[in-house]
Amino acid sequence: MSQQAQIDALEHLVFTLIKKNRSSLTTAELFADAKSSVMGEKNSSGTEHKAASHTYLEHLETIWKI
Repeated sequence: MSQQAQIDALEHLVFTLIKKNRSSLTTAELFADAKSSVMGEKNSSGTEHKAASHTYLEHLETIWKI
């Protein structure tokens, strides 16, 4: 996984936090929205890059629950 994919994943996570009402947002909803944002992004990064970002968000979600 590229470092850029990890950065993109974190950007989507942060932007989701900023856009949502954090007091009513569950962790599951936060990560679901961030993953959806990554996959729905319209740019030239390509499917492989989006999939890597999505996978990194899944990893972060797993360690967040620990």
